[in-house]
Amino acid sequence: MNHSSELSGMPQKNWRQFLPVIAILASILLFTAIAVAVRGAWSAPFAMRMFMGSFFAVFGFFKAINLQAFADAYRTYDIFAKRSRAYALPYPFLELLLAGWPVCIFSMGEAPHGTRSL
Repeated sequence: MNHSSELSGMPQKNWRQFLPVIAILASILLFTAIAVAVRGAWSAPFAMRMFMGSFFAVFGFFKAINLQAFADAYRTYDIFAKRSRAYALPYPFLELLLAGWPVCIFSMGEAPHGTRSL
């Protein structure tokens, strides 16, 4: 029995509530591991690009599924979105664009020197 949650009135969290998040993070890590294996050699910067690209893709997709609800929620904590809903609406698509960048680099092989700073 957890007395601290009873006293605070907060509902107890069951680990099963976190299964969707655990599954999402596991799939992102699996994609990263597969990309590193296909590449054939370990590279921390490459692994980070693949992890971040797949992270942006997954969470950008979830935001784009219900764009209006995301924009409403985003306006509650972002100072720019509070002033203009037009700022909140394209945000998931920007994430999806950022997600595509590492994947494009991966499919082309090594990135050209001019693009490494991005």
